[in-house]
Amino acid sequence: MNLSNFNIASDFIAIESNGVYYDLHNNFEFTGLSYDVLNRKVKLSWVKSTGDWVAVNFPNTLDLNFSGVSLFKCKERDSGVPYTEDDCLGSLGFIHNDMVNEIEGFVSIEPSDDACHLNLSFESGFALKIAADSAKCSIS
Repeated sequence: MNLSNFNIASDFIAIESNGVYYDLHNNFEFTGLSYDVLNRKVKLSWVKSTGDWVAVNFPNTLDLNFSGVSLFKCKERDSGVPYTEDDCLGSLGFIHNDMVNEIEGFVSIEPSDDACHLNLSFESGFALKIAADSAKCSIS
C-alpha cells in the first residue's frame, strides 16, 4: 500500500502528514466509513474532538481515502463495552499479508511487500482490516 501524503506515527495511535502529528486516539473522534464497492474505494472519517485539551488550530475533519481496495474486513464491537468507545481509535498498523484472519494485531508502522494489510482497532473492540493500492489523507 502506498501512503501518498501521510505515515503512521511510531506510537500506533496517530498519523503524521506534512510534519504534523494527528492523534486519532485522543484528539479526533471516528464518525464512520463508506465503501464504494464498484470503484474499490474506502473512506474513513474523523472529526476534531470537543475536548478542551485539543488545540484550537487543529483541523475539523480528517479522512483516510483508500483506492484499489482488494481486502476489506471488519470485526464486530464488544457488546459489553459502552457505545461511547465506538469513536475512539485504539491503534493502527500494518500486519503480514498471510495473517488475513488476524484483524487486531500489527507489526509495523510502514507497509512492506509482505505486510501491507492495515489493521485499525477501536476501544469498543470494533476493528477494520484494509488492503489497498494506495491511501491518502484529506484534512480540512
